[in-house]
Amino acid sequence: MSTALSSLIRHIRANRIVSVFHEESRLWNLRAIVNWYRDFTADLVRSKNRYKALLRYRGNFETSTSIYDKRELLDTFEISEERFVAEKLFYQIEHQQEAKDAYEHKFAPLAKQWPVIKRLTSIPGISNIRA
Repeated sequence: MSTALSSLIRHIRANRIVSVFHEESRLWNLRAIVNWYRDFTADLVRSKNRYKALLRYRGNFETSTSIYDKRELLDTFEISEERFVAEKLFYQIEHQQEAKDAYEHKFAPLAKQWPVIKRLTSIPGISNIRA
């Protein structure tokens, strides 16, 4: 008999197994969406950092956030492999930004359904997602 199985049997006999409650509510679904949004935003930030590092490697030290909208910066890559990587990162950032905007659009009606979120968003600096 495996050690895991024998351990389980001992716990059952000693009545040490406790049931776990999993909430199935709208709030649980809202939390799930917020967690996915946070993960997605972290991926977007990583993509932007990679793209910016590639631009810096090519000598472009522009610090504004508008570099993620400027397609003409792709022309600064002379080596085809670097240009290929830069183009893929650029398009990835574009699509991730569109998806992020869709998430934020989804949060607006959800936030109106919850009075707690309404009150929290009335505080300056607190958005629907943070609330």
